[in-house]
Amino acid sequence: MLIEIPFWLFVALIVVSSFSVLRFMLIPSIRWYFRRNIRNLIGHLNDSLDIKLQPFKLTKRQSLIDSLTCDRQVLESATQWGEKDNLGLEETRMLVRQYAKEIVPSFNAYFYFKVGHWLARRFSQMLYRVRLGFIDEEKINQIDPETPVVFVINHRSNM
Repeated sequence: MLIEIPFWLFVALIVVSSFSVLRFMLIPSIRWYFRRNIRNLIGHLNDSLDIKLQPFKLTKRQSLIDSLTCDRQVLESATQWGEKDNLGLEETRMLVRQYAKEIVPSFNAYFYFKVGHWLARRFSQMLYRVRLGFIDEEKINQIDPETPVVFVINHRSNM
């Protein structure tokens, strides 16, 4: 038994099936791979650099926007603001959502710490010859890890 279909229908079926394979099989596996790399990188950073990434930096941006716009205090303030400016509830919430989108950063830990660090290092090595002077390891080890670091730069060429 032979079934014949027009060529355009065959091409459309190939395109739709390719899109389905890409959407439901390849993209989720790529996301899983990158999330695994991000988790490994964050674990490595938290262990080796004595810094801890706050959980909000690893949260999806949309979740942060939703939690900010649904916060009780934000909603109360927005309601008061809307009443004062004679705005409707829906209009006020749209403005709050717009402001939340402006406030919440788009932070990708993997890109920031892996790619950004690599680019900054290469760029600084390309522009400057980086040299370290005397380092007193004993005094540095006595500094509390929770103490903030302040860089005092006395020349524009210092990085």
